[in-house]
Amino acid sequence: GLNEIGRVRIRTSTPLLLDKYELSRTTGGFILIDETTLDTVGAGMVVRAGPPQEVPEPEDASESAAA
Repeated sequence: GLNEIGRVRIRTSTPLLLDKYELSRTTGGFILIDETTLDTVGAGMVVRAGPPQEVPEPEDASESAAA
């Protein structure tokens, strides 16, 4: 239904930098946007995040071109 509240677990293919909402309203909240329509389909607050993981450094384009 419309405007319902729930608790979800979101898994992403790339790391996201998030904080708990109680620590930072800026990095602890999020919105979900439909890629096709660009409509907002959801919004949320981070209550609990998974364990911190090392974020890989971006691959240097000049190194991959030399290989």
